[in-house]
Amino acid sequence: MQGAFQLKSACATGVVYGLVFFQQQNTQERTQLKIAALFLSLLMNGLVPGIITTLFVPLERPTLRREYFNGVWRLAEYLAARSAVNIVVHAGAVTIYVVVIHSMIDFRGALGHMLWPLFLLGLITQQLGLILGSVFDAATKAVPAFMPINILAVIFAGFFFQKAFLTKDAQKILYPLWYISPYRYVFALIVTNEFKEGKFTACSIPEGDNCPYAGFADSVDERHVSRDVVAKDVLKIDVAQTLRWNWLIILAYLLAMYLITFAIIKKSALKP
Repeated sequence: MQGAFQLKSACATGVVYGLVFFQQQNTQERTQLKIAALFLSLLMNGLVPGIITTLFVPLERPTLRREYFNGVWRLAEYLAARSAVNIVVHAGAVTIYVVVIHSMIDFRGALGHMLWPLFLLGLITQQLGLILGSVFDAATKAVPAFMPINILAVIFAGFFFQKAFLTKDAQKILYPLWYISPYRYVFALIVTNEFKEGKFTACSIPEGDNCPYAGFADSVDERHVSRDVVAKDVLKIDVAQTLRWNWLIILAYLLAMYLITFAIIKKSALKP
């Protein structure tokens, strides 16, 4: 039931987002809509898998405790089996979603480089769902704990503001939240993937076009602006560092979440 719901929601959400942002042209004017679609993709592939896991784990907890103390299985076996199912179902859901919106919205970046970061983000939030579902004995307690953590992480994803826009005092307070958010690393990767190559369609203010990035135009060719200004100059993303380190950071984040999940479930859900 959990897997079917996730696959159906991925398909339905992909189609809805695809219709809302249908066939966005390669123009400066439409760029903010594409960025918004990428941000909504974070929510779909981060929040939804985590919420679903948070809802179902408390229902499994009594069975897990009974079978564990009866010696039917070990904790590592349970986590391995559940993780395998989660990976397969989540991979299917993300693939359906990304294929649908990539074609309907007309994204220009590589499909695979959009799919993989969103896939890994969902695995991270699923582990958080496992942790909270194990700590709390009911979904009515686990989900309210899950949402504030993720909403805070989403706020610091880099869509609403960039750290360079904060005052020095604000930076000292908020930097830890900025660097701890997995959404930030994924958002930087999918934005970089979409805008790292090519140029926008010719845009001319004297001809009445809306050219919000005209100030970044090449003096030799003022009508064509490189698409990478969106990542580098507008969203202040260090493209080179993002491509070099963000993949490793996300993988390290995921590994840490697996280890934390194992430790917390053993301590909280399996207490005699």
